[in-house]
Amino acid sequence: ATYEDAVMGIANGAMSMTHVYNGMTRYHHRNPGLVGAAFRIRDVYGEIICDGCHSHLAALNNFFTIKGRDYSIMITDSLRAKHCPPGGNYQLGGHDIEIGEDGLARLKGTNTIAGSTLRMNRGLKILAEDAMVPFDAALNSCTINPARCLRVDDRKGRIAAGCDADLVVLEDNYDVIQTYCRAGHAVNHEPGMKKAERHRNFRCLSAFFAISPDCRFTFSVRWGGRVLFYQLDKVFLRFCQVFAF
Repeated sequence: ATYEDAVMGIANGAMSMTHVYNGMTRYHHRNPGLVGAAFRIRDVYGEIICDGCHSHLAALNNFFTIKGRDYSIMITDSLRAKHCPPGGNYQLGGHDIEIGEDGLARLKGTNTIAGSTLRMNRGLKILAEDAMVPFDAALNSCTINPARCLRVDDRKGRIAAGCDADLVVLEDNYDVIQTYCRAGHAVNHEPGMKKAERHRNFRCLSAFFAISPDCRFTFSVRWGGRVLFYQLDKVFLRFCQVFAF
């Protein structure tokens, strides 16, 4: 498709572009193509695979710099072979594929990329730590932006009173410690933990939310007799890493 085709599609209601860079006409200063449309029309969502292999880290940074923090969507493009060991042989749509050490899936015996095995938390790490995308933009691309694109941001993608408390707690290295589904069921992911110990039911007795004039977001939750208190701002958010996915 051409740049003009993309503009016409957007004029007729298209609101998101899939797999920016991949499978698209290349950007050229005299023929901007689909990539140029993704850059130029900033209020249309752009989904981009952030494994560092489908697109170069510098290309990821360029995209997020141009697109801004509100319309970029990080996707994994992961296959069902995710979490399977490299070197194994699998199938995709009737085609034999193999997983490389870099996590990419390729058509067997070729260099043709067939998908990824990226996980969301790894994608966030690649964006923030390797591609040097500003953390708020990287986080938005995993949370509120896809929720807005799907029109479920009234209850998903953010930590706020009235929204579903779907939370993920990450280590400093972005490993998942715990996940919460609507704050009623917790799953622990600590290494060595028995499967039966991973799932615990928590009863949320009380919760308090506040936003101060200096934009600090504070909340405390009483769980099972313990009070968890968090204060998040642009500095603390980077280190606490308590996210609503």
